[in-house]
Amino acid sequence: MSRVLTSRLRAMRSAIHSGDDEVDRLVGAWQRERPDLDVAPMHVLSRVTRLARHLDLARRDAFAAHGLETWEFDVLSALRRAGHPYELSPDGCCARRWSPAAR
Repeated sequence: MSRVLTSRLRAMRSAIHSGDDEVDRLVGAWQRERPDLDVAPMHVLSRVTRLARHLDLARRDAFAAHGLETWEFDVLSALRRAGHPYELSPDGCCARRWSPAAR
């Protein structure tokens, strides 16, 4: 695991154990300013969005350690999933790149 991801995970664990994190403060501010709105979904959606960002950064770090950009890995993955002889037309590559189950 990269040092960057490890550091991010520690910060997230610390926030979880403290019982009050940035999302809690954000939602609390909305509740205070607009008590008429149901902001409960923000608890989950904000955390999912933040987690996705952390995972995307970790993925980019992992690829960068091997000299790859995300799009390059996606293309190589599509070619590998195509099977022997690991060739695709440009259209086939695009279709498989965005849809891993495409055959």
